Amino acid sequence: MDELNEFIRDNRLDRESGISIVSEEDISQLRSTGYSVEDLLDHLNEHYQSLLHGSRTEFNNHLKPNEEGRVFSTDSGAIALLKAVISNELPFPGLKYPYFIDGRNPLVVKIHGINDETIGEKGFVYVLNQRQGFTNDPTGSWQYIKRGETPIAARIPVKRSDFAYPIIDVTNSRIIQ
Repeated sequence: MDELNEFIRDNRLDRESGISIVSEEDISQLRSTGYSVEDLLDHLNEHYQSLLHGSRTEFNNHLKPNEEGRVFSTDSGAIALLKAVISNELPFPGLKYPYFIDGRNPLVVKIHGINDETIGEKGFVYVLNQRQGFTNDPTGSWQYIKRGETPIAARIPVKRSDFAYPIIDVTNSRIIQ
């Protein structure tokens, strides 16, 4: 835990304003201490009350809302990693995974209509340290929603290998990971 807090302090991931850009080298150093990116993300949520946003898009300073004016985030490192490497731009029903993750509902991603662009090799997780305005919806789930632009506290580069959960290609009846 001390290594995680030191990493957070050294990279200024706990800041309220401005943005910290974490490098791939910084993440490699973190991994060399025995911690995963998911460990870091979950620690940020649990001990710093940070929310997370995963995307393959590189943003600067603020997350812009979607067409409906909303920004989605999560309190789960696993979901942030999923969103950072797996695109949800698929025909219905697209991606399927549980809103409530626990022993009876483990995280398993089922992809309907997979294509060459669905799973990327790299992405980003954005740390959001200003929780005001976010609503947990559905209540008790990993999902948080806010209307309007949201300031980014940090950008963390991630790899597909950071997402360590099962991925199933339903269309072709095969296990990808």
